[in-house]
Amino acid sequence: MSLVNKKGIYLPRPLKSHIKKVVVFDLDETLVHCVDDPTSQVTDVVLPIIFPNGELAEAGINLRPYAMDCLRQANE
Repeated sequence: MSLVNKKGIYLPRPLKSHIKKVVVFDLDETLVHCVDDPTSQVTDVVLPIIFPNGELAEAGINLRPYAMDCLRQANE
């Protein structure tokens, strides 16, 4: 099995009586923007990231303008 197939996301088939559309958003640089150094820049959220070796890093995240509006509209 290829790496692409291993990383794939497979959605269950919809029931015949309940067919809905599916929208997939790429988060990175589409709905959010990652900040390299959250200590020197303003961020909306700071997430602690723990790597497998135990090292801790902080990732700053900024929501793109209108990202929440887009998600609310898509939810309707």
